[in-house]
Amino acid sequence: MAALSAARKVERMGTNTVPFQYKAKQKGSTTIHKGAIVVFSAGYAAPGTAAASLVAIGVAAESSTNSGSDGATSVAVEPGVYKFNNHGSNTVVAANVGSLAYIEDDNTVGNSATGKSAAGRIMQLDSDGVWVAVGIGLVKSTAASRAPSAFRRGGTESFRLKPEHVHPPVGDEGHPAPGERQVERPRGTLRGRALVHQRAEPQRRALEARERGEIRRRDAHPAPARLPCLTIAL
Repeated sequence: MAALSAARKVERMGTNTVPFQYKAKQKGSTTIHKGAIVVFSAGYAAPGTAAASLVAIGVAAESSTNSGSDGATSVAVEPGVYKFNNHGSNTVVAANVGSLAYIEDDNTVGNSATGKSAAGRIMQLDSDGVWVAVGIGLVKSTAASRAPSAFRRGGTESFRLKPEHVHPPVGDEGHPAPGERQVERPRGTLRGRALVHQRAEPQRRALEARERGEIRRRDAHPAPARLPCLTIAL
């Protein structure tokens, strides 16, 4: 397929309500047609092309021409799941569903990553096109997929504590593996905050009682000194 020369019909999966639309500063000397894949190129919105290092941010909700300098105008962009043309040679097939689609031009995607940028995650394959989830926040980038799960929100997650993070030290009392303890914590908290000292239940209760003043500290009330005893024989 060829790059757009006019606005195209936008086919969006799901409800007609637009969940999010924003204005992105447009790259100079570019024309973005309605329905085109919009990418960030050197920090500015531009039509999608077969090139590396581009970031797909959504689909153009309007046609826009910037004949001036970078950022002189802005274009309305909407992320979502959209239908695009399937490339003739780098054809997306059923086995590719769930994988990434790659930009061939501003309205065409394919399955080849060589010298291309990701358009988004393939959600469905039809005989007349490919449905792709395109837009920041919809598809995890490579860097995001490597990010610690501690930064992902919602629900709980399991992780293992090393011995230096556990008090008393982990023994053989039914722990998952020698030297580690399996615990759960809410997602969305930083790992550093979650790796707090874990005390055994009796120790925790004793600590709480001491803080409430129910248990006297030995050093707070030292034992009275012994007085010398004088014995007189009669």
